[in-house]
Amino acid sequence: MYHIGHVLKVIKKDKETISADNIVQAVVEMWDEVKFILKVEDSLAEQIKAGDYAIVDYYPIITNGPSPPKQVIVKLLRGKTGKDIWDEFRKYKTKMEEMKKTRDLEGNPYAR
Repeated sequence: MYHIGHVLKVIKKDKETISADNIVQAVVEMWDEVKFILKVEDSLAEQIKAGDYAIVDYYPIITNGPSPPKQVIVKLLRGKTGKDIWDEFRKYKTKMEEMKKTRDLEGNPYAR
């Protein structure tokens, strides 16, 4: 499974960042408004920039215990493709929130 996010900031080793490694991370707002700092796949590290839309790998890491999602940026989308997918997921989120409000109001006699 994959999720779409919007890259807010890229974190690379530079004069303002002291790092023990060369891994690139990005601050990403996901379609459901949750924010994460995620690892950027090495092959995309030099190409990612703020404003990109990112496809994040949510397939589970296979372990002996609970299997957490990978949460690694594996694809970058720019232009119309990224914006269209982002907008579609945001519309879905809004629709789900509206449905929840309606259900809450219908089930609560004191809400009116």
